[in-house]
Amino acid sequence: MPSRFVTGALLLAVLAAGTVACARPESGGHAEGAARAHPAAVARTPVPFTPPVPALSDGEQRRLDRAENRLVDACLKRKGIDVAPAKPPRPGPLSREIPAWNPYALLTDDLADRDGYGLTSPVLRGEPPSDREPERETSAGEAEWDRAMDGTDAHRESVRLPTGGSVSRNTDGCRFRGGEELYGEGWDRLLYGYQFLANEVVAEAGRAPGVTAARARWSACVTESGLGKLGHRPGKPERLRERVAERLDAARGDGAALERVARTELDAARADARCQRESRLREAVTAAQREAERPALAAHGELIADYARALRAALRD
Repeated sequence: MPSRFVTGALLLAVLAAGTVACARPESGGHAEGAARAHPAAVARTPVPFTPPVPALSDGEQRRLDRAENRLVDACLKRKGIDVAPAKPPRPGPLSREIPAWNPYALLTDDLADRDGYGLTSPVLRGEPPSDREPERETSAGEAEWDRAMDGTDAHRESVRLPTGGSVSRNTDGCRFRGGEELYGEGWDRLLYGYQFLANEVVAEAGRAPGVTAARARWSACVTESGLGKLGHRPGKPERLRERVAERLDAARGDGAALERVARTELDAARADARCQRESRLREAVTAAQREAERPALAAHGELIADYARALRAALRD
């Protein structure tokens, strides 16, 4: 899942002002349109099969999620279930500047300097977790809700994966129908197929000798930067962010502790981004990913192209 960032030299501003009630939200999607050129942090983030698969910003992914939620709610209404409208967390003001998926945990100096990993500032502003579905009032009991959302075994079908394996889902559930309405018929087959192939590419790229060497240079750099204060010798870029997240969880509810975590986050993210740049980690990952994609594109190019077309069509709607 993407990290959530906030605007300006935001984390520093939040620290200077103390805990604030709310940041100004983005207006309804004005910066999220698929026709807009992506900022550098989105465009330069390696994501499998991009192109042809569009590189989504966090804002674009949120817009698609909102559209799918509306279709799911309409499906529930047709089944006679009343439910309070979904109120997902507002996108941060940097939502269009960060990638929706960052599989290699890469950072730019600019975003690291402005808001670290984007972890602490939403907590300081009192925002709910962005990766947790909020509870909603509904007229349905738990069993009825589950049947409506996830469907019934009487309508179970299997989707064949590129490996020859399969994934089963119930086609009468509103989760399934919302996706089909937004992205088109056969969306589950395309989504599961793409996710499997993309995960294989990310794993293969991560094992490439060039990436292994770049990560070793990165690791030496961050160790020299004094990041041992986070309690470990880092081996992978995502580990630093995970350590900050652990400290954040322990500090929740303690304003002074949260501010200390925020300053640690800025220090860690800035050193992390600088070391990624100096070790040329992004360049190594990009080259390794291109090589790892070749067999999948040769064997499953039609599926990847169909997935990309469905995603682009949903973005245009």
